[in-house]
Amino acid sequence: MGGIAGYEAWRWIFIIEGLATTVIGGLSEFWIVDWPETAKFITNEERALLVQRLSLDSGLAQMGRLDKRAARRVFLDWKIYCGTL
Repeated sequence: MGGIAGYEAWRWIFIIEGLATTVIGGLSEFWIVDWPETAKFITNEERALLVQRLSLDSGLAQMGRLDKRAARRVFLDWKIYCGTL
């Protein structure tokens, strides 16, 4: 593909890889399931088991809302700042 549209072959590699990644990423929004409750490919028994395991794994953690208390906890967590060094 060297010389097509004025680009060298190595540039086409990045263009094609970038396009493939973008298309697959866009399609994954509709393909990947967020939670077991919305999955259509598992049985009711599997769904109940997954919900139980997720509740045991998450413990007291709350997902889905960011209030002032949660934001304060995030910004005051020392691990956030150590990870950026």
